[in-house]
Amino acid sequence: MTEAEHKKELAKLKRLAVEVASEIHDIVEDTVWTNHVKMPQLAQKLYDAVEKAKKLVTECDKSCCRAALLRIFDMAYTGNMDYDEIHRLIQLRNDKLGELLERMKSGR
Repeated sequence: MTEAEHKKELAKLKRLAVEVASEIHDIVEDTVWTNHVKMPQLAQKLYDAVEKAKKLVTECDKSCCRAALLRIFDMAYTGNMDYDEIHRLIQLRNDKLGELLERMKSGR
């Protein structure tokens, strides 16, 4: 998948998640007593869209960076960017890479 295709797919998934969340919101505000039966299906649709978007963003399956990528994804998704936390996550990753490099150099 090219970078442009990747961005397009992520935008599509985010748009879908927001649309479904909006539909859930409308039901809760206006028609919960008559349309509550739609909620489980909508909740599943929302969950699936968000999970696919997370997987798309965090394609790296290495445990050393997956947690950090998920945290950054959550920040971007909610719009609550914590730049100090991002700096800390990058520093942790750099420290781990430095340790790995030293182990490789020493043959351990």
